Amino acid sequence: MENKVQYSHYRIPLDKQIENSNYIYTFQDYIFIKVINKNKEQILEVSPLPKFSEEKIESIIKIFKDKDYKYRDDFPSLDYGISQLNQSFKKIDDIKTVMLLGNSNKLEEEINNYIKFGYKSFKIKFTKDDFKYKYKILDKLINNYKIRADFNNEFSILEAQRFLDKNRNIKFEFIEGLLKSKKIKNYLKINRHNQKISIDITNDNLNEIQEVIQNNCIDYVAIKPKLLGNYKKTKILIDILHKANIKSYISSSFETQIGFYKTITLAKYIDEIYKKKISHGLSTSKYLNNKINNGILFKKEKVSCEYKKINFDNLKNYQVTFWEDIKNKSLLEIIKNEK
Repeated sequence: MENKVQYSHYRIPLDKQIENSNYIYTFQDYIFIKVINKNKEQILEVSPLPKFSEEKIESIIKIFKDKDYKYRDDFPSLDYGISQLNQSFKKIDDIKTVMLLGNSNKLEEEINNYIKFGYKSFKIKFTKDDFKYKYKILDKLINNYKIRADFNNEFSILEAQRFLDKNRNIKFEFIEGLLKSKKIKNYLKINRHNQKISIDITNDNLNEIQEVIQNNCIDYVAIKPKLLGNYKKTKILIDILHKANIKSYISSSFETQIGFYKTITLAKYIDEIYKKKISHGLSTSKYLNNKINNGILFKKEKVSCEYKKINFDNLKNYQVTFWEDIKNKSLLEIIKNEK
């Protein structure tokens, strides 16, 4: 019996909005895919990340409807969804994570609350305008806790150089997303002083990774798996960075427990090859609606994942399109042959 493959689009509000310098996340779009073979049903998740990805839900659905379009790695989030086929879903325990905090006007209160629950590492979203205000709050804590700064690619090269010149003594673990341009060659132009720098690796700049290695211009690499696509491609990248002695970590991006399970397996893989627990960025699940994250558990500064079947009846209010068959022949063939 051939696979029956259906999809449906859902728009699910976040339990708590998170804001950065150029976008406020209040919901996440998901395409759920059902792959039914005999009596076995598998659910896959496809969820492009706004502002980090050029992918559009509407474009993906258009491909689903086009019977004869030749699909070839066109959408990383869809490729990542397909790689979720045949997951074993064994529980994964105790992966370290920093806690992500957005543009909150109660930053000090939020940090202190998480400290009470055992968190020692934080990723703080900054803007140019709120940096001084937030850093005054963090200055009280920064000697005892690890702080990662994320500027969401807000600076030009000149602005970044001035910022680092002016703030030579800031005590971050590292700064992520400093430059507007995600081209790695631009990081060569930054005078880093004593400040460590992290960049996001995506499908758009993946081919430049050898430039990072040759020029030793980056200290950390943040890997958002669904922005890279194929799971195997991500593991190869992790291996390359490890051999080059460049630190990498996994960063989640509002995946449900389905996509998150695949993401946390990559975090576990990094821990295994480095032979120690790395602090990953896996706390975006704290912002999800509890109807789609009930298998994701946080305790102190660690996260665990145990798959629990999603109840789609509970998500009816968020359903944008009814379940339909995927008609694209090339995509169906890829799904059929996924190992």
